[in-house]
Amino acid sequence: MLRQACIVLVILAVLVSPLAAQSTPLLKVERGTTWWISLNVDNSWYSGFGSAFPAGNTVDGNPFTPPAVGDRFARYDTHKSYAWDGAAWILVDDWTLSNEANQPITLTGNVTGTGTGSFATTIAASVVANSMHADMVQSTLKGRAAAAGTGAPTDLTAAQVLTILSAFSTSSMQVFTSGATTYTPTAGTKYNVVTCTGGGGGGGGGDASAAANGGAGAGGGAGGTTISVFVASSQTVTIGAGGTAGSGTNGTAGGNGGNTTFGALDTASGGTGGTGSGNSAIRSQATAGGAGGAPANGAANFTGGTGFTGFLLLTLDATDANENAIAQGGNGGVSFWGGGGRGGANAQDAAAADSTAGSQAGSNGAAPGSGGGGGAVLNTATGVAGGTGASGYCLVLEFQ
Repeated sequence: MLRQACIVLVILAVLVSPLAAQSTPLLKVERGTTWWISLNVDNSWYSGFGSAFPAGNTVDGNPFTPPAVGDRFARYDTHKSYAWDGAAWILVDDWTLSNEANQPITLTGNVTGTGTGSFATTIAASVVANSMHADMVQSTLKGRAAAAGTGAPTDLTAAQVLTILSAFSTSSMQVFTSGATTYTPTAGTKYNVVTCTGGGGGGGGGDASAAANGGAGAGGGAGGTTISVFVASSQTVTIGAGGTAGSGTNGTAGGNGGNTTFGALDTASGGTGGTGSGNSAIRSQATAGGAGGAPANGAANFTGGTGFTGFLLLTLDATDANENAIAQGGNGGVSFWGGGGRGGANAQDAAAADSTAGSQAGSNGAAPGSGGGGGAVLNTATGVAGGTGASGYCLVLEFQ
């Protein structure tokens, strides 16, 4: 009995001690239910069941010669295992003992890819739903801001979107009413709409320095108007002055209105002064109103209104004993912005000849660029002047 026990101990020592003394197995081979283990020293084989190792080639790692269907072997040096399918050894597993991340992985669904460790993946076309995107702040759009260069999309504000579209987020305006000054665009202005109107012409004066005479000056013409759209830039703006009033001495014509200019880009012509009416004994007379300014270089051009005609009518009986008279100065021409100055008016109905005198000067132009009214006078030693034309105007609408 003691002898048999000693024999068993010797066998176990032979089987176990080499396993404990050697390194990690390089090769494990399976046939049926038996796994055979080779150690990395002398290629000795050990079996958990103690049976003989089947014939095979252990040098090139292909055991079981010839193999049978279902035979398997695992190589720990390459981290792969194979099975014999009757014709060839088929790779059935690929692993890394020290890194689970290198196990074979196959991705399915919207994102696909196969490999071990790090490998490329592909997102299928037309599968990314809106719900898969990150949440966005309200009133924003996904995109890339202007001047931000190439890069990842961001959530754009309304202002950033408008910049991309070259649209306008707000507007402002600047007004110029006299002299020469510089227009400087408000910060952020992209385009502007410029409306320019020339100065209105002055109304004609009326003179009636002798008894039984009269005078009625005509209204001055209004300045013309241009409307154009420009890319915003600084420009010198010059406003056309209103024409001077015609004098009551000898009834002179009113002065012409000046041109209004927006740099060299637009010119709005001034109106012409109304005709004056001198000391006249003519029983009826009509004086011509001044012509409106006629610009030509704007995107849209509007000629100013013509000054109204001045009228004079003297009626006497056969003996000059009774006299009825009317003097009506012409109204100033209407501009793009509104009406001109009122013409003077006077009338008399006398029982005795030359017994009543009267006069009324013309009114100044009212709306920007409108003409002045003509003066009217009857039977007096002092003439009356017409009204001055209204200065021009420039309105710049800005779009940011």
